[in-house]
Amino acid sequence: KILKAVVFTGLYKYVVIPYITEKEEKRIKMGCHDRSLIEWEEDFWNNESEFPNNGDVASKMRLMAFETAKKWFEII
Repeated sequence: KILKAVVFTGLYKYVVIPYITEKEEKRIKMGCHDRSLIEWEEDFWNNESEFPNNGDVASKMRLMAFETAKKWFEII
């Protein structure tokens, strides 16, 4: 069950949904990947074929989207 959530569009190629579960777990859905905040932080660059960590616009936009989702957790 989801207690709180927000949907961000336009931050990068896919929708970003940070949310908090009834067990107080912080999770983020970015595109088709739905992972805990801890899992994202341990392996953010998990999709080298589509989003390599090469400093291009696409990788910077993806990182900015992730940072925005994390900021939402801080505010909530």
